[in-house]
Amino acid sequence: MKIVKKLNSEFERKKNLNPRYSLRAYAKFLTLDVSVLSRILTNKTKVTSKVLKKIAEPLSLTPEEYQTLEKEILLHNKRRSPDLSNLALHQLHIEEIKIIQDWYHYVILELTCLPDFEPSAEWISNRLSISETEAQLALERLVKLNLLIQEDDGSIVAKPGPITEFQETLVPIAIRLRQKQVLKRAIEAMDLFPFHERDQSAVTIAMDTDLIPEVKEKIKKFRRSLANFIDKKSKNKSRVYEISISLFPWDSQD
Repeated sequence: MKIVKKLNSEFERKKNLNPRYSLRAYAKFLTLDVSVLSRILTNKTKVTSKVLKKIAEPLSLTPEEYQTLEKEILLHNKRRSPDLSNLALHQLHIEEIKIIQDWYHYVILELTCLPDFEPSAEWISNRLSISETEAQLALERLVKLNLLIQEDDGSIVAKPGPITEFQETLVPIAIRLRQKQVLKRAIEAMDLFPFHERDQSAVTIAMDTDLIPEVKEKIKKFRRSLANFIDKKSKNKSRVYEISISLFPWDSQD
């Protein structure tokens, strides 16, 4: 099975990085019992959907990988196939997760606030330097999930209010993938944009680790407060930025 091959491959990768890396450490990383993991790796125990859910986040499975592996597990374990309504619901969850995962969905929603916004794949592709196919699929996905709304005059606007945080197994994985995209873009921004269009800053400080929950809460409150301030004070919105706490533009004005 693909999932067993992936588990073995990841274990070998970790052992190559650290020759002392043990099966027990790997089991702890995957939140599995070491005896269960041992039997899975040697094909003595079947991987179940429940196990797949547990290991999806540690293995950083993409929504597409998860869906493929889940289908393989159902077939391999000779369970009855899910009915079409369940498949449709699961597919909708995957569509939702794609929005959480891929950065350009958020940017397209914000682009609708700009006076020169055009709801076409070509315009979005040029503005964000993504393919027209990615832009078209993103538009269709946002409309399908009612996050983009067509007004009576034909214009397209983003649905008011924040995006719902979907309670789905893959959400933490999708968030991690998006955060990696944001960090990668922050590095690229240092070479792509002049200093007056961005800000990258950091502070190094010793701290009591017991304060981490409180510090994270303060960061969350700061983000929300700053976002509300920007939204209310921006009279002429002309560009879409990311605050990470690096500040940089996503779109091109060429």
